[in-house]
Parts: sequence; C-alpha cells; structure tokens
Amino acid sequence: MHEVIVVDDGSCDKTYAVALNMGAKVLRNQKRKGKGYALRRGFAAASGDVLVMMDADLSHLPEDIPKLVRPLTLKEVGLVIASRVLGGSGDLTAVRAAGSTLITKFFNLLFGTRFTDIVNGFKAFRREVARDLTSNGFEIEVELVARCLWMGYKVVEVASYERARRYGRGKLKALQDGAKFLARVAYERVRTLRRPH
Repeated sequence: MHEVIVVDDGSCDKTYAVALNMGAKVLRNQKRKGKGYALRRGFAAASGDVLVMMDADLSHLPEDIPKLVRPLTLKEVGLVIASRVLGGSGDLTAVRAAGSTLITKFFNLLFGTRFTDIVNGFKAFRREVARDLTSNGFEIEVELVARCLWMGYKVVEVASYERARRYGRGKLKALQDGAKFLARVAYERVRTLRRPH
C-alpha cells in the first residue's frame, strides 16, 4: 500500500489542480515558504513507515523508487540517497555540479563519510528520521543525512539518473543557497557533537 502526497508551495501554475485530478493528496501553501517547510509538511501528513521524497519537475525517475526503498529492508539502514554522481544527470549545470561536489566533500570532511551526492532531493528513509526537522530551505537535504547518522543508522547511496527538468524553473540560487548548505553542514556537525547519545 502506498500514498502520493504533493505539497504545492505557493506555485502560480496548475500544480495543485493537476495533482488533485491525478488522485494525489495535495497540501497547499498559499505563500511560498521554502522547500524544507514544504517537505516537513508532507512528512507530517504521511502515514507510512518509509517515506520517499522527490521533485515534481519529472527529473527524478519514479521507476527507481523500488531501488531506493530496497536497502531499507536492512534494519541498520535509515536513509538511501539517489546519487547523480553514480547515475549521471542531464539537468546539472557546471555551477550546480561544482556546488554539489563542494557541499558533499565538506560534509564528508566533517563527518568522516564518503558520500557522493548528499544534496540530491531524491531520497528514501525511515519515518523516524524525518521527525523534529527544522530546515525551511534546501538545506533540509543536509539535515536529513546528519540526523540519520546521529540516530545510528547507515546512509547508503544507489545510482540514479536525473533527467533534464521537464517542467517549471529551479528555485535554487547557487551562491545564496550554497552558503546556507555549507553553514548547515557546520551547524549539524556541532549539534551532533553536543547531542547526548
């Protein structure tokens, strides 16, 4: 059994109507509040034990969902990342690719990990990993991974190809959001060290 939840974060197009007509459960923010806020709202509304997040621009491949969910049958795995580094991308610009690499390497340096693509928005994870998140922006990608590791779960990556965006325009601002990503990585590392185990 599964459910499809679409969070319309103040869009000006027909996202809300199209998703509703397709049978999805649709949550609508009248004003744009950010990707992190929209995702947290969707997570709270979900009823399943395993959640999958993906973008609505059709760049992520729905047929890869089973591949993302499968590792979660292992009790030690808490989150699975669809890696564009391992699977390729038809959507990443040179600037965005460089930013993604920098953020991932910075995370690996601080957390002692070897991930290839922590900022991709195509992820599957256990419900408890999504509890008590606070990010309102794109940096929720970092918060999810850091929280999963703090909870003692493993994070794994699987190869997934990202198609060129079919609909809409990207909201990410390379410099502004890139700085927020890096700041969030540092913040999560400090918070991890201060959390009681």
